[in-house]
Amino acid sequence: MKIKQNKTVRTIIQKKCITISTVILSRKGLEARVYNSGSEPVAWETITIRRYLNNEFLSSCFDAREQGKICDSEIRNKGKNNTIDKLFLLSLEEAESMFNSDEERKCAVSEQAKRKGAYSDESTGNVWWWLRTPGEKKNYEIYVTTNGSIVREGCYAGSLRGVLRPAMWVDGNVL
Repeated sequence: MKIKQNKTVRTIIQKKCITISTVILSRKGLEARVYNSGSEPVAWETITIRRYLNNEFLSSCFDAREQGKICDSEIRNKGKNNTIDKLFLLSLEEAESMFNSDEERKCAVSEQAKRKGAYSDESTGNVWWWLRTPGEKKNYEIYVTTNGSIVREGCYAGSLRGVLRPAMWVDGNVL
């Protein structure tokens, strides 16, 4: 699958094969974004970032042919309604099972995310990134820190400092 070189998504790296499909996760934190701009309790099916990923982001980064290769995937949302999405953020369980260690979960920042205010650790250049699993407090979302550890309490969903690390399922035969 060829990605447009002049768009936000430039490289794809992390792959995990399940039968004939592959989940692909961006190598870098691509954009600094508010997880949810509303004040209602956080739920993946209704949040701002889900709509953004599957509309504006999808159409600006992938042409129609490329979008056709991205699977419509049922996204399981613990305790909430499942959704059908092309692009999504990893859940807590996916982030724990996809990576073998905190070291593997570390994420570098893209230039675009840095320009839009993403927090990055000055010594490592790593950023913290959103997961789609609700945190322990209302309007908080679980995230992965700059050192790759997972914070289950979460961060306020209105924070502009966290980055998006989009994931997608692709038919393994097109890679």
